[in-house]
Amino acid sequence: MTQPSPWSIRRSWGRYRLRLAAGLITRDLPSDALRHATAAIEHLPRDASPRELANAYSIAASAHEQLGNLAPAVIAQRTATALCTCGTAQHTLAMAKLGDLLRFSGDFAEAEELLVSAVATAGSDLDAAGCPVRATALNALGIVYKDIGRYHAARAAYSQALTLITTTCGPDDPASASLWHNIAGLAHARGQPAEAAAAAARAVAIRQCSMGATHRLVALDLAVYGAALLDLDRVDDAESAFHAALDIFQSHHPADRYEVAVNLNNLAACQLRRHDPHAAEDLVRASLTIKRAILGDQHPEVARLLNNLAIALAVQGRTTEADRLQHQALDIAVTTLPPQHPLLEACRHNTAAAPGAREPMQQHVSSSPTNTEPQGPCEPTPAPP
Repeated sequence: MTQPSPWSIRRSWGRYRLRLAAGLITRDLPSDALRHATAAIEHLPRDASPRELANAYSIAASAHEQLGNLAPAVIAQRTATALCTCGTAQHTLAMAKLGDLLRFSGDFAEAEELLVSAVATAGSDLDAAGCPVRATALNALGIVYKDIGRYHAARAAYSQALTLITTTCGPDDPASASLWHNIAGLAHARGQPAEAAAAAARAVAIRQCSMGATHRLVALDLAVYGAALLDLDRVDDAESAFHAALDIFQSHHPADRYEVAVNLNNLAACQLRRHDPHAAEDLVRASLTIKRAILGDQHPEVARLLNNLAIALAVQGRTTEADRLQHQALDIAVTTLPPQHPLLEACRHNTAAAPGAREPMQQHVSSSPTNTEPQGPCEPTPAPP
């Protein structure tokens, strides 16, 4: 019997480790997934397995992102995108994921350019779950538009994506929940809390039914639902939603420190509504420590938290500290955000305002990308001999 060649054994090992990595990343085990994805990259031959190698780099990017390591996540996803064949569904999904990572890193201009290209070149292909890849790119582009304050463009992108998904997959497909989540976040940003609450409740219902009550995406939906409830002055209900989201992340997805920070900040807004600025200060400081570690010091989300910390201190009468932090927030916002962005306008207002005339704390809700995770090799891969 012919013995397998060393090249064949090496590739088999690479494909086996890739399949393990794909399973681990979907189970929110990023450290283990990164270890197996790295091994797959080492074993898969670049000339013979570019598609599988791209999947391995993409899984590595997801693992780095979940672990809060944004710079290596972007590098890995750039490599994954370069390995994909242009015009394929895999390439569109890789571009969408890279665009979302760039947005998360604060590079809005490159993210927008990349995602506009992804939408323009996306065909009618479906991903492994049967979702139109063009909808994934549109959703990612809508998130960028929302984050830079172009709300009408964001709504148009979300609406197109939702129509594509509902007509292709049905109204209760899990991918549609991502769009309802983002429509809720957009309505929250535009000061439309009733619309936000209705859209968020729909996202929660769809995802709980399809994914179970403790999935991280359910926690994301609960967080945006809580933000809408707080805007409706339903403080107790909002706090319950934020705590439920925080419990899911801390108990079931401990690597996702970013979302822990998001919910700590939103709980701080609840405490300020309850006239407890000292508790609000502690929560904002905890959130700020996490986000600085993940995003660096010069990121819009850091500006948001510095703004919120200044508000909590001003309510306590610590105006000198508050003013110093407010100027720091404004300096970051000026250099990282478009001129008319709502957060920048809030920082400008609060910097010039008297201590009692500052705007309320800025809540934050995370956007929800539709799934872009590769699934590993197309056919089952047993462990090599």
